[in-house]
Amino acid sequence: MEKVPLDGKRQFDDIWDELPHGGRYQIKLVVFSSYMTLIMGLSAMYPVFAQYSPKHHCRTSLDDLTFLSLDQIHDLSTKLQGNCASTTKSGCEKCSYPEEIVSSCINQTSTTSFSNSTSDDIFNCLTSNKINGSLETCGADGNVFLQHGLNASSDSWESAVTQFDLVCEKEILNTYMISAGSVGFFIGSLLAGVHCDTFGRKNAIMVHTLTTTFSFAAQALIVNQYAFLVLRTLAATFSVIGFLSALTYGVEILGPSRRSLPSTILCFMFAGGCAGISVISFYLPDWQNLTLGIAALSAFNIIFLPFLPESPRFLVTKGRYEEAQAILDRFAIEASDQDGEPLIAPDISLFVIEKPPKAPPITDILFSKFFGKVFILTSMAYFVVNMVYYGFGYGVNNLSGSIYVNNAINGALEAAAYGFTAPITDVFGRRKSIVALFILSGVACFAHMGVLLTSISTNVAAFIGKFASSAVFCALFTFSAELFPTEVRSMGVSITSMIGRIGSVVAPFLNMLIDKPGFEWVPHTTFATLSILSGFLLLFLPETKSLPLFQTVEEAEEFHASEKKKRNIPN
Repeated sequence: MEKVPLDGKRQFDDIWDELPHGGRYQIKLVVFSSYMTLIMGLSAMYPVFAQYSPKHHCRTSLDDLTFLSLDQIHDLSTKLQGNCASTTKSGCEKCSYPEEIVSSCINQTSTTSFSNSTSDDIFNCLTSNKINGSLETCGADGNVFLQHGLNASSDSWESAVTQFDLVCEKEILNTYMISAGSVGFFIGSLLAGVHCDTFGRKNAIMVHTLTTTFSFAAQALIVNQYAFLVLRTLAATFSVIGFLSALTYGVEILGPSRRSLPSTILCFMFAGGCAGISVISFYLPDWQNLTLGIAALSAFNIIFLPFLPESPRFLVTKGRYEEAQAILDRFAIEASDQDGEPLIAPDISLFVIEKPPKAPPITDILFSKFFGKVFILTSMAYFVVNMVYYGFGYGVNNLSGSIYVNNAINGALEAAAYGFTAPITDVFGRRKSIVALFILSGVACFAHMGVLLTSISTNVAAFIGKFASSAVFCALFTFSAELFPTEVRSMGVSITSMIGRIGSVVAPFLNMLIDKPGFEWVPHTTFATLSILSGFLLLFLPETKSLPLFQTVEEAEEFHASEKKKRNIPN
């Protein structure tokens, strides 16, 4: 018969007075449960490679020439497009000449040398005729893609862009596909708590490891652009539920002094996934093989999950005391010194989990004088940092050099940012650190815009921007959690961070403008301006480094109102 907790006894967290806060066995469980975060990191940067858009041009009779390389034909086609005064994106229109003129120029040129100047000879011949070329869309002839430009382990591959011809007028569909991942992360954030709290942490991790695996596998095997869009959304949704469930699980199986460890492990796992996809996609450049590879890596975790015990805290809330006791006994046994006296887990029936008070309605936050400001400014900060972070992440194909190396550097910088943020915010405070990092991110955005407009071959500004935005992300979670009082902390952080996900949906649409003549300056000017503005606006919020964590909205408002009077800060 299951034990019933005795009312009025000790609180559940008091069990950690007699158990290790983070024994080797518990930390192993945290690492195994966090594996799904690696898959989420792979999923986050998946569009960089699976939806890679190589150089392209409209197919014409010039593509049948055997004495010109594909690169020469591409350069010739784009030069002719420009000569016809095209105002559209390069490669989306063709400059057509009468076939007899094209044949005449080809015959004249092919009898001369086969040097690099051959394409220039054809260009000069065509443009010297009295008959001007006419601009046409690619039409039924389609596009020719320069797939060798990816410099992968093989030139025999397809991305979703080349497979479904997602360029020019269909480019917007590719952008929807990129944003689908962020939409999935948004939906998953809404659903994670419901599944996790209803069916358990282990159940949520296992179920969504399976659903993520099946979604990626189905996405690879169903070769349809609309199926790609839907399944991409589902894979992202399920992976983020697995991530959030793993975070909850890790926090609950460790004692208070080690509860920052799960978020640290998860952050580094995520950064590892973001960088690791460079290696996987180098050897699996075809989007279907890459997607199946991620599915296989996700499935690998299924081997270990059945051996994962459920969170004892969750079991107690469901009245399953004997199961919870057995798991705590295992924690004690695994942490015991073989040569010393064995640890004994406390009797779970002597502890209770106090039900948290009912959270006030969201209107109490929105219409609160102080917390209304907190809600608006932190929501804006999350929106901006999401937009800038994914703007740099998805824009890696605009950098000079290898896309594989650049993406790996971005992942390494993200890991470095996570390690850098905690000590910096502890020394200089949360608010000042975030403001400085936001400004650094904005300056980097302006600098990178200058690089793009002048075609300077350097990635330094982009890497600094990625580092700064990653650091802001990390610090902002701590800052926002400390701003909201206990009774609305979970709700406040969840809602503001979910609003921020809209920024990651917007980022790919802004990045589209980089290749639009006359609009190249818009994306990074937007990123820079909003970063600097958001940073300065956060100065209107209090520093939280040395403040206590308040329990209620009323308690926090009274404290901040009295502090404001002391400093004589005007409204």
